[in-house]
Amino acid sequence: MQNYDLTVFLLTVGDPAYPYCEKALKEQDVRFFRYEVIENIAPMNAAFQEMINRATTKYFIQLDEDMILYPTAIKKMYNTMQAAPDDVGMICFSLWDVDLCKKILGVKIYRTSYMKKVNWQDLKASEMNILNQLNEFGAKWVVHPDIIGEHGAIYTTQTIYLRYKTMYEKNICTWNLLTNDIKNKAEKYRKTGDMLDLFALLGAAHGIIEAPYCDDREKDYRKYNLEALTAFQKLFLNKMDFHTSYAEGENTQGHLFPKEMSIEQVSWKAPIELDLVTKVKEIKNRSIFIWGAGDGGRKTIELFEYNGIIIDGFIDRDNNKAGKEFLNKVIYLPAHIQHLISKGVKPFVIIASVYGEAIKSQLTEMGMIENIDFILNHYIL
Repeated sequence: MQNYDLTVFLLTVGDPAYPYCEKALKEQDVRFFRYEVIENIAPMNAAFQEMINRATTKYFIQLDEDMILYPTAIKKMYNTMQAAPDDVGMICFSLWDVDLCKKILGVKIYRTSYMKKVNWQDLKASEMNILNQLNEFGAKWVVHPDIIGEHGAIYTTQTIYLRYKTMYEKNICTWNLLTNDIKNKAEKYRKTGDMLDLFALLGAAHGIIEAPYCDDREKDYRKYNLEALTAFQKLFLNKMDFHTSYAEGENTQGHLFPKEMSIEQVSWKAPIELDLVTKVKEIKNRSIFIWGAGDGGRKTIELFEYNGIIIDGFIDRDNNKAGKEFLNKVIYLPAHIQHLISKGVKPFVIIASVYGEAIKSQLTEMGMIENIDFILNHYIL
């Protein structure tokens, strides 16, 4: 083998997989190649063109930072290209995509003399365009079946989101192609709850939505729309209050509603009917019971618990339920209400039963007054 017949160009924009890619490159079982880093050049076609501009060796390899080569990969690529006919301008080897769990294309070795004749265009399918240009100059390209490394092994929520977003944008814009990769991610997320799978799903959804509006241009890491990603990270990764700002640094104060009056501050011309939760929250120093240990009672206590209202128990006329618990509250017979009244501690009762009118009559007979001592929950009827 002739020294420095080969240059390996490692392309990076700071992906977290870069150290692993570089380590694998340094651990190759041969040392006869030059190694150069092309860093933070965008869009991608400009970084690819920079390889051509810098190439001075007979061959060069394009190594993206998310590719982790096996120790014998460089030797195999070099030997294969040397054995190829002189009109072969590119050989593409396969990688095993750890994230997709399938073989993909791939890492490429180029014959520099042909690549000096072409120009990398700012198109989404720029690599396909390069192959067409090579064909125009009489060069052929070959897909090699061997897997010589891994792809997609190292991700953060941001990088996996961007991978699937840009992947679906490119597939749809360039080939009108919709793959089932994201369906597999959705199914995996449902089983595992893995945040990486969720962010892959969100990224793909973003890409599918934006694809019809994308320009036919190569990826440019400087122009990624990260506002949606940041919002998803706030929602799913951070502990947050009921709401927060969508975009950092945006002043939303001018868009807020003016300060409202509280209901207590209004001088009403006539009494108004308050909603159930507001009425019950006004109850002070009284025990609170829900009459109806069934579906209506369940809906009512769920509403109360959501609003921070604690009840003391349920009332039900079914003797079989008496003394048992329903939703962690004891069920009492109606006689319990009469017992409390006789002790001078009149409770407040919310009727949550389809037999509301009959219960109202029973409570009235006990000396209870509607809207003062009891109320009917109309919302569950």
